[in-house]
Amino acid sequence: MPIAPLIVSVNESGWSSILITGLIVVVIIGIIAVFALKYAKGSVYLELPGSSYSGGDEIKGHVRVVPRKEIDAHNLCVTLQAELIWFDEERDSEGKLKETRHSEILFNDSVQISEDLNFVPGTEKSFPFQISVPTGFRNSITSIDQHRKRQEIKWGLKAKLSCKGLDLGDNQSLYIS
Repeated sequence: MPIAPLIVSVNESGWSSILITGLIVVVIIGIIAVFALKYAKGSVYLELPGSSYSGGDEIKGHVRVVPRKEIDAHNLCVTLQAELIWFDEERDSEGKLKETRHSEILFNDSVQISEDLNFVPGTEKSFPFQISVPTGFRNSITSIDQHRKRQEIKWGLKAKLSCKGLDLGDNQSLYIS
């Protein structure tokens, strides 16, 4: 058997693994850079008295902004969101059970807290907010289809400071009964 074809196939597979490894390293460095830039800019924190609410409740809290650099912000808002998540189970062509995740936004409500804000390093600011929990939802629901497994509603509250460059924000999971 000639050696030349073996050398070419080894070199081609070697290059593809080097390229894949390089791509993974670049993606990881990019993710680290985004987090470092956000941290250097500042932080946004949601401050709530609790994490469990009922339909019809008012969620009252504060959004605290801690700038590490000067920040010119366009908008500060808080969003309450409910996402229905379910999994379908099906058998593939080989007969193996395959689970597919699906999701759908059931509720999405935003409250604008303030516009055109300027923050300077070393000066924290806290902004009160209030947002209503709708009625008729809860954390889990009865399955409506025998193929759906592990069906649930996930609630979350998100604060977002929209500014030049990278936006800053914070998320908290909630339990709604």
